[in-house]
Amino acid sequence: TSSGGDAPDDFLVADLTMIPSSVCSSPDASYRVGSVTYRGLGSRFDADQMICAGGATASGKPIDTCQGDSGGPLVARSTLVGVVSWGNGCAGVDDGRPVRLTPGAYTRLATFLPWLAERGVTSSTSVPGAPTGVRAVADSSTTATLTWNAPSDKGGSAITSYVVEESVDGGAWSNLGDTGDGQTSVNVEELMPGSSYQFRVAAMNSSGVGAMSQPSAALVMPSELVTTPGAVSGFSQGRFMKRGSTYRVPVRWRPPVDDGGAAIIGYVARVGFAGRWGSWSDLALPATTATGLLVGTRYTLQVQAVNEMGAGVIASYSFTTPRR
Repeated sequence: TSSGGDAPDDFLVADLTMIPSSVCSSPDASYRVGSVTYRGLGSRFDADQMICAGGATASGKPIDTCQGDSGGPLVARSTLVGVVSWGNGCAGVDDGRPVRLTPGAYTRLATFLPWLAERGVTSSTSVPGAPTGVRAVADSSTTATLTWNAPSDKGGSAITSYVVEESVDGGAWSNLGDTGDGQTSVNVEELMPGSSYQFRVAAMNSSGVGAMSQPSAALVMPSELVTTPGAVSGFSQGRFMKRGSTYRVPVRWRPPVDDGGAAIIGYVARVGFAGRWGSWSDLALPATTATGLLVGTRYTLQVQAVNEMGAGVIASYSFTTPRR
């Protein structure tokens, strides 16, 4: 029950979280399970043959296997995925002395399936294949949405989570943790404007973590995210001019205060009355002339400013033509 402590008389079960191999194999990496932070095991950890895992109680104490548990099962969704092997003390303590808190190491059973099969032991599951189509899109200057496609080879069991890694400005890959579910998208926050990011993803099932995907295309975070423009304002109307039985009238407006972070390249406008609208017209300048207007009728002009992202917020201006 503890390093150097007594062996229990009863069968015990511990709830653990599988920790990404990239964390386990790096002495400088860390990973949070609940409120407990585990540090990597370093070069002693062999990702091809080992899995690492650690747990946390509700009160924030680490949970670990210990001496006497060797050979015991690491089970995920009723499937044997690992065998208790070794660790740095037990839950951060070695014979009563505090030591660096690291996960427990377990034999990665999936690696030894061929060896077991030669001896008549078979399994219907394995680690998943690599996800595909990883894509990152900036939502703001500091946040992005990451999406991908689930692997076609799920290893014979459901995908339970995905491990996400990032590379900043072409540097080394670092672990961002796992998603905690089988969804194929995640929001990434606290990114640096102007920096270039790539992401890669690995799927996890009951047998462990599969291969990493190909990296996403580099995403350079914008200094300021370009959006569609705000609304135009300051409408001014010229004199009505009658031609035959209808009127025409010039209308001007001021460009929007909020250009969305990009130059205004034009406008679109339409005129309507009683819920019926004409077609949108493309305009180069902040002005138009409404024509073919019936006498004594209230019309509404709708205008949108346009930048490289498209048409912005609709602004409306209403007027009534003379009765004669």
